[in-house]
Amino acid sequence: MAETDAPMADPSNALSEWQNALADARTALAAWKQDVERAVAPFQAAEDPAGPGLDDAVTDAEVQLSQILGHFQRAYSTLMTSYEGAVAAQTGDARQRLEWQRAEQARTHRTQHAQIFDEGQVTIVTAQASAARALFDAATREWNQPRDCRSCGDVIVVGAVWRPTTFTCGSCGDKNTYEPAPATERFYDGPSLNAICAEQALSEWRTLRDAQRRYQSLAHPLPADFEMFQEAAQEWAQAQARLHGELHPAWDDDMVVRETEKRAADALGEAASSDAAATRQRFAEGANVAAGGDLTKLMQWAQSHPETAGMADLVSQLAVCIHEHGDRTVAWQVIALQHHVQRETQDRDDWMRDRLAALDSALALR
Repeated sequence: MAETDAPMADPSNALSEWQNALADARTALAAWKQDVERAVAPFQAAEDPAGPGLDDAVTDAEVQLSQILGHFQRAYSTLMTSYEGAVAAQTGDARQRLEWQRAEQARTHRTQHAQIFDEGQVTIVTAQASAARALFDAATREWNQPRDCRSCGDVIVVGAVWRPTTFTCGSCGDKNTYEPAPATERFYDGPSLNAICAEQALSEWRTLRDAQRRYQSLAHPLPADFEMFQEAAQEWAQAQARLHGELHPAWDDDMVVRETEKRAADALGEAASSDAAATRQRFAEGANVAAGGDLTKLMQWAQSHPETAGMADLVSQLAVCIHEHGDRTVAWQVIALQHHVQRETQDRDDWMRDRLAALDSALALR
């Protein structure tokens, strides 16, 4: 009996389920925001602001947000698996159409996942900060309450006592040690101060998220790309640390600087490593050489980096790097060298046009 082809995988059902999951996620997010507001409202009360149970409420909110994103992600994973089968079963224009559809849904996923995650984080930070401000108001009322000298009974104005602190009475000269008042102790020992600082820096955080996503979208980022990412991280970290320094009695200018550097480094992660910096610099050097149009010098550049997997791979990666940064003219120069080092037998001009078209397609499909 003659063999028959297996039926082509059809992604339409998975696509419909994915689109439904996306709509469900937006609906669930709106309901979740209201739930968070209701859950945090009792901790904004003047009687016991940011009291016991707030951390649990925030943790529950984070778990629920994760569940929303998890359902969303599972539907997307099913869709991508379906597309893999459909693409593998096709050739020519039909295959290209499916690849474009897959890329479109991948972009939708990245955009919507980022939006839902970011909206969720803003909601949580804002809710925490609202309770923290209520606690801060209660703490400031404590700061304005004078304490009595234990020896002579005269009034001692102590202000923001955030840890056991000794004061000398101006009347009798006796030394008095005072513990922090309850609201003040809770404000400085718990997450409230950080919540207020995080809310204050939300605008910078959004800018940082955009810079981070742009940097991570590049196959081969250059030093200028990192500088944009680094600047956004620095501004976000500084906005938080500066306010923290204004509100915390123990923080001086040096502490603000140190904390800014630490938070910025944490935000940059692996991108700030020496290996990542060396890789960026290597491709920047290659791009500069390629821009000069001298293929001999470009060959010398490629040969000067024995630590890479191979010269052909390095030249291929440089072509991707230059192309994704928008310089098709210089990318063309690198493709010419790529044809040579890969010892391609196809006519050079035809091969170069095919390669440039492949780069165009790959970039559009990201």
